[in-house]
Amino acid sequence: MNFIDVCGVGNSGKGALVDLLRELDDIYVPEWSFEFDMIRVPGGLLDFRHCLVDDWSPIRSHAAYHSFLDVVNKMGHDPAPWDLIGLLASCPQRYDRRFKGEFRSLSHEFAEKFKRGSYKSVWPYNALKENGFIRLAKRVGRRLGYTRALFDEVLLLDGKNFDLYAREYLESLYRLIAPDNCKDIVFNNAFEPFNPGPGLSMVGGRQIVVTRDPRDIYVSGLNIHNVSKKDKALLGPENDGLSKSFLATDDLDLFVKRFRLYQEKLFCGTSDNVLHMQFEGLIFDYQSCVEKILDFLDIDPARHVEPLTHFIPSHSKKNVGLWRQSDHKDEIKFITAELSEYLVEY
Repeated sequence: MNFIDVCGVGNSGKGALVDLLRELDDIYVPEWSFEFDMIRVPGGLLDFRHCLVDDWSPIRSHAAYHSFLDVVNKMGHDPAPWDLIGLLASCPQRYDRRFKGEFRSLSHEFAEKFKRGSYKSVWPYNALKENGFIRLAKRVGRRLGYTRALFDEVLLLDGKNFDLYAREYLESLYRLIAPDNCKDIVFNNAFEPFNPGPGLSMVGGRQIVVTRDPRDIYVSGLNIHNVSKKDKALLGPENDGLSKSFLATDDLDLFVKRFRLYQEKLFCGTSDNVLHMQFEGLIFDYQSCVEKILDFLDIDPARHVEPLTHFIPSHSKKNVGLWRQSDHKDEIKFITAELSEYLVEY
């Protein structure tokens, strides 16, 4: 399997590129709303890798193992509606449901590959993750002389062959849901566009980053509950007043600061595995962009068997230049002045 990560910085139009990839044969493309967060979240696969490969220490590797399994259990558990304890212990992702009940078991098998042994010892660093009752009980126990009963299991972990095992782990998950003849797997925002190197090295993948004119990001990301009837028509169907709140459009100054910071943090180094595309270019320079994308992914153009069925540039044109139609003229003027180097004109 080849892994392809499509990402952006929020409301940047990556869905258009994802839809374009749907038109290829022998490729698995999830619905636009599914982002496999297990890779990038705190304590997830990338953090596990960092502590076992890039910055190993006994303390960090031990903590990373437990953090990874904690994330696995919270994101993987799929409790029944009446399972109150399970509902309290789980997060909304419920990956066991998506990966046919095997997400947690395969994830635990993966984590076990790095264990070289364990022993009992005082390990005060666990207290950082324990609740107050356990910490209090341990302090009382020590004062009463029950020290050995309060020893923790300390893990010896080695990240050797981490990337090999991680790729096998991800393939085992996606073979549960992808067609048998699938050659390529598409991720949505799996590695993020800021430091994609570790993730791409881990899976031998490639990343396409989609960017967009900040004025259109602002207009399409406005709070549906705080716009005129005219501007409400410019919002996407997924904008419910909550889903776009991360863009900070309710505070113009913060919107500009956020956008600039994200753009400055984008990976801009030299890499054969990262391609930057402009959303507007996909629409107005469609043919040349398609050729560039397929060449970058090393995909035979003959596999583009359903062109213009999922991504239709003539339909997507309505999402370019939204700022010209908006009632927020002063805000657009401010963004134009503050973020002039990121504007796109077509």
